Amino acid sequence: MKEANIYLMNWIKIMTKENDNLIRMPQPLISICIPTYKRAGYIGRCLESALTYQGDDIEVIVQENCSPDNTREEIARFLSDTRLKYYRNETNIGVIRNIWNLQERANGTYILFLTDDDFLLPGSVNKIKKVIESNSPSCIKGDLIVYMEKLRESFLYKALSDKNSSKSLSSNDYAKIFLTS
Repeated sequence: MKEANIYLMNWIKIMTKENDNLIRMPQPLISICIPTYKRAGYIGRCLESALTYQGDDIEVIVQENCSPDNTREEIARFLSDTRLKYYRNETNIGVIRNIWNLQERANGTYILFLTDDDFLLPGSVNKIKKVIESNSPSCIKGDLIVYMEKLRESFLYKALSDKNSSKSLSSNDYAKIFLTS
């Protein structure tokens, strides 16, 4: 019985007008939160990387801060995916308030912040889920790969390194580190 109670606590109840039936939607494990402003050229790749994950235990939330460019149109290309929730501010409310509003909308047990010009490498969400399932951490810190487009060079910043140094990588090798770790 205890297992059943835990299972039920992980459901969000949503009422619909259709036949007054109760529909139960699973609470997402991870909310991928993406604040954005004037990033039409990057937001598509960001969303593709987050929505490539096939499970229904995530939600992707975009909080757009009244961009004057075509960021809205780029995001609209992905709205057929029901895991994506898009919110647009009618006026620019600043970075901090935009991020605050974004995290307030998150329903997941865990929040993964992803900036609009970043992207997740293949398998990222699965790796994060494994860490969550095996350790139930309150916070996760991961490695960061910085790719300098103009230089066509990447740098790996190790989260668990004793040193604050970075390692230079070729643009062809940067994903290998993640996928083999």
